[in-house]
Amino acid sequence: MLRGADCAFADDPALTPLLTADAPVMAVDMAAAFAAVLAHPPLDLRQGRFARRRRLAVAPERIQRLGMFAAALAVLSAAVPLAEMVRLNLAAARLEAAAAAKAAPAGGVAALDARLAQRQGGGAGFAATAGTLFAGLAAAPAIELKEMSFSVDGLLRATISAPGAAEVEALAARLRAAGLAVETPPFVTENGRIRGELRIGG
Repeated sequence: MLRGADCAFADDPALTPLLTADAPVMAVDMAAAFAAVLAHPPLDLRQGRFARRRRLAVAPERIQRLGMFAAALAVLSAAVPLAEMVRLNLAAARLEAAAAAKAAPAGGVAALDARLAQRQGGGAGFAATAGTLFAGLAAAPAIELKEMSFSVDGLLRATISAPGAAEVEALAARLRAAGLAVETPPFVTENGRIRGELRIGG
């Protein structure tokens, strides 16, 4: 195989002298030439996407430092919502204390008891008197409660409708047996029933 600057052809004993004339011909060791080309190829195919990947060597100290940074970041991430939760709890506690201070008047429990007694009225109070009346009405289903009012002096007025005077007297007897004072003014007849007002006091 002969190769020149601008030609290449197979070596032929008859043709080669005619083509080369007096040009110098140098014999080349093909095995050595191939080895040299393979050792230093003129075109590097291992480049770009096909380049050999290099392993990045990271010092152990840097890995340890990165781990410390990650741990600190995790602690800070958890501390922020925790601090916000504590702040909200403290604010809620302050609001509850302020609301309790507004709700409780000066004097505390004693003042609240006095206000409650004042609102309940005189005598046994509305709750106790009305509760006793409702219990008596529950035992007398024929009697209907039409109206009811309570005054600050402890007098409860209940307008009722009953089949007759016997039922009214039986209800009044139950209320008196429970410790209440009962007045029964005259009743009027209305649609076959009697209607009137009970005046009940403690």
